[in-house]
Amino acid sequence: MLAWRAFKVESRGLCSLYRQYVFARENVATCIPDSIENFHPDGVPLATCTCGFWALNNVQEVLSRFTSTPRDNPSEAIGLVSGFGRFVEHDDNVYRFERMSIIAIGAVPHWTASMFSTPAHRVEQEEERLHWLAEAGRTLGIPLHYDRSLEHVLGELAIEAGRYLAS
Repeated sequence: MLAWRAFKVESRGLCSLYRQYVFARENVATCIPDSIENFHPDGVPLATCTCGFWALNNVQEVLSRFTSTPRDNPSEAIGLVSGFGRFVEHDDNVYRFERMSIIAIGAVPHWTASMFSTPAHRVEQEEERLHWLAEAGRTLGIPLHYDRSLEHVLGELAIEAGRYLAS
């Protein structure tokens, strides 16, 4: 099942926004319970737990939830993913998957050198973010789509989804 998610971009790769987890191209979830009562070794995810790889079925939801405003350290990327194995579907366009493959990543600049009053440190942050995005794409062997136009990036990711479905 194709879905969308946000990633935090760091020097170590594409990371979870909320957990200490660095994504590989292919990922298998495990449950890390917050207490012994929540431990369930019989499979991930369960409806009564928060385990599994979270993703949304609507890219606009990802954009509105995670990338709507630049932050002090803007570091997010949009990911097109394929979720499979066991999954839990929530009523708000959210899925949690047992397994997840990253198909492609996309990003738009938060701050650019061409913006009239952009402080130099913001431009440096954006250059560093682009460097680590490109490195993550190379390391994982996945396409990176980076452009000033969000519509262009989303269009390129839609083409990647079509390629994935056709293969």
